[in-house]
Amino acid sequence: MKKLYALGLLLCSAAATAQAPAPVAAPATTVAPASCTKPVLSPPTKAMSKKESDKLNVDNKAYQDCVKAYVTARKAVVDEHNAVAKAHADAAVAAQTDFNAYVTELNANLAEREKASQ
Repeated sequence: MKKLYALGLLLCSAAATAQAPAPVAAPATTVAPASCTKPVLSPPTKAMSKKESDKLNVDNKAYQDCVKAYVTARKAVVDEHNAVAKAHADAAVAAQTDFNAYVTELNANLAEREKASQ
C-alpha cells in the first residue's frame, strides 16, 4: 500500500510540474498624478471684487470637474483590476479543486488496486 501511495504522490508531483502555468505580465506600478490646475487663491486679507469672485467660482468648478474625472478614471481601473484579480483567484480555486478531486480519485483507485492484489 505504501509503495502505491508513494507512486501516486510521485505521479501527482510529476504531473503538476510537467505543465507550467502561462506567465503573467506584471501590471504597471506607477500611476500618473492628476494634472488638474488648482485655482490661484488671493491672500485672505485682500477683499475680492465681483470679477475675481466669479473667476474663482469658474476655476473652482473646472478644478472640481477635473478631479472628479480623474477619480472616476482611477476607480474604473481599480474595478477592472479587481475583476481580473477575481478571475485569477477563481481559476486558481478551480484548478486546486480539480486537483484535489483527482488526488481523491487516485487514492481510491490505488486502494482498490491494493485490495484487489491481496
